[in-house]
Amino acid sequence: MAFLQNLQQKLVELYYNFPENMSEINIKMTNENLTISNLENTIIIPSTQIRKINFDIYIEDILSANLDFCFDIYLETDLQVLLTYVENYNNPNGQRLLAYSLIGSIIEKRNQTTSKRDVTKYLQGYSQQNIPRLRQIARRANQLFKVIEEFPIKLVTKVTPRWLYQLNEREFEEFLIKCERIKKHENSFAGAQL
Repeated sequence: MAFLQNLQQKLVELYYNFPENMSEINIKMTNENLTISNLENTIIIPSTQIRKINFDIYIEDILSANLDFCFDIYLETDLQVLLTYVENYNNPNGQRLLAYSLIGSIIEKRNQTTSKRDVTKYLQGYSQQNIPRLRQIARRANQLFKVIEEFPIKLVTKVTPRWLYQLNEREFEEFLIKCERIKKHENSFAGAQL
């Protein structure tokens, strides 16, 4: 849903950026290219120029990751401990992502009772990290773990906090949708096995 709203907003922006004297404008998207045309001009943008991520290796990473039954991090609620955990690059990615997800839950709860500015100040009191980056990774990890489930921890190698951060919003939404589909199929298959 967020993807469609974002697309609608971008199309409206595109519409307003066209000159007023333009008549009919056609936009066509295919796997091969993006074509924008009117009666006088046509612009064709090959899909090779549009960044498209193959999420298969990342989904496979989640599905085939070794499981970790470490309850210590799973049960942790202290923000300072969680921040120390995510900042230690020697900790496995899966555990660091879980710690970010738990930080995301803390931020979510605080956002319900205080302003975004107060939450930012609260986080700055505990961390020297770039707070907008911390918030984004925490939010995305939290959303991801709501889909793939938090426990047991999946010791992923390719899905990292940095990778989650580098995705743009459209790419992250697409990744979540693919994870949801896979999880739904996995659950359907597991139910059929019982």
